[in-house]
Amino acid sequence: MVFVPLLYCSYSPEFMPLKELSAVLSQMPTDAKWRAGARNVAVRRRVATLFLIASLVCAHLPPIGGTRRLAAGALLVSQGCATGLVLGSWFSVPLTLLALPLALRWPVLAVDVDGGLIYVVVFGGCLRLFALSLCPGHEPLISALARRVHGALRPDVARYTRWLTVFWSVFFALALAAPPFLYALGPRGAWRWPMRGGSIGCVLVLMIAETGVRRMIIRDFAHVSIRTTVAAFRDATARSAIPTCRPDADT
Repeated sequence: MVFVPLLYCSYSPEFMPLKELSAVLSQMPTDAKWRAGARNVAVRRRVATLFLIASLVCAHLPPIGGTRRLAAGALLVSQGCATGLVLGSWFSVPLTLLALPLALRWPVLAVDVDGGLIYVVVFGGCLRLFALSLCPGHEPLISALARRVHGALRPDVARYTRWLTVFWSVFFALALAAPPFLYALGPRGAWRWPMRGGSIGCVLVLMIAETGVRRMIIRDFAHVSIRTTVAAFRDATARSAIPTCRPDADT
């Protein structure tokens, strides 16, 4: 069943390879190029999201009987397909097929290594994104998001958003340090807790708590919901994935 979306992606015109897509786009009007490129990215993202959800389900299946090998194999295939869709290339498919026998031979180790790599990539990427925005000559990330939503920021809001960026940078650093710390000093198997939803749960709790703290510290301000903040973050990061910028008119 995992390969059904993969076959659809191979034959659907919306999932044509990047070289063919570029050739088609070069023959289209400028505005049509933007729409076609954006649509291709959007559809690939939706299917990649389905594969990622499937991989999460496989990673958390209970180890009953032979389900460990089945889950490890399906996990690897799902993530390989998701990677190919996100990057717009199928180079991940042969790599997945090469790694598949290893995952079937050592399923528990494969799931742990896979979860650890994803954890490091996600939280390491967040740490890099937040921490680099604090460097001289850069605008703190949360300040930039707030300015995108509200426009020019008051001094107290700019100060608060800067310190909030510092807070999240420290949190992501601690989240990365948690698994090795628990592996060395915690109970047996405790190092898996952050990777199995513990850190994500902390993120959700802190986001909800910060919403209340923000309203107490910053008064007389048009506060927005968490949903609006997340949408602004997604919009800021998604712009780099659109293949072309939409023009005002055809040239």
